[in-house]
Amino acid sequence: PGYTSSDNTYETPSPNHTPIPELQDKANTNQIVVQKNIVLSESENVSSIVNITVATRVVLSCNVNEKNLASTFSWKKAGKNIDNSIESYQFQFQNNSDAASYSCTYSSDSKTMVGTFVVQIPPISVKDEKVSRSTGDLANLTCESEVLPLNWAWSKDINGSKVDLSNDTDGQYSIQIHGNKSSLLIKNLVANDSNYYHCHATYEVGIVGNKIFLRVHNFIDAIIPFVFIVGEVLILVAIILVCEWKTKPKGDSAVNGTETEKFHEKV
Repeated sequence: PGYTSSDNTYETPSPNHTPIPELQDKANTNQIVVQKNIVLSESENVSSIVNITVATRVVLSCNVNEKNLASTFSWKKAGKNIDNSIESYQFQFQNNSDAASYSCTYSSDSKTMVGTFVVQIPPISVKDEKVSRSTGDLANLTCESEVLPLNWAWSKDINGSKVDLSNDTDGQYSIQIHGNKSSLLIKNLVANDSNYYHCHATYEVGIVGNKIFLRVHNFIDAIIPFVFIVGEVLILVAIILVCEWKTKPKGDSAVNGTETEKFHEKV
């Protein structure tokens, strides 16, 4: 390992690795360093996302194209002031408490520019936040992370508490892991399986998760919408027929009656 330009990450080099001279001081710190730089703009609030999965020294920098001698820098973490007045801010990311929005503000007599860094453990995404299935079906709930976690786990809500699930839980659940994706398969669904199901990804610096709501409906629940649709159609047809009958000209009845009388006279 060494310097990785794609994510501005420095790692401690191996014994057989010759450090790049300008990075040698950083390499000797025996830790990973992540650097993120943004160039401030007058027209917009510039932002950058920083994903952290292991204990890391984070260095955030805000740069401006033109500096004024009377200008100042200030920093905030989650909206609270940080004791730092230079264009760079660094800290040790060790756990979830260090995940936050860090913002820098450049102020001068003529302008104010703001930049924001969202420092976080990679979030978990789900394809569908709500899944609907029928009784007896198989449900496949899937979560995905941008970065490969150390471990995946699943749980569900029972009486306000999260209960861990495993492949042995009632023989109904099957947990599958494919790298940065994990799926929970639930077999032979019944109405009581309707619930929130939580997926959890574990990293060195903390645990992140997401949830999916599964709704299981029986046969009657499935046909109720169809019955309502048929009922609405029948009511609409009845209204149309009544309206046509009421708006039909009375003269038509008189004419029809006269023609009937003439027919009988001829006969």
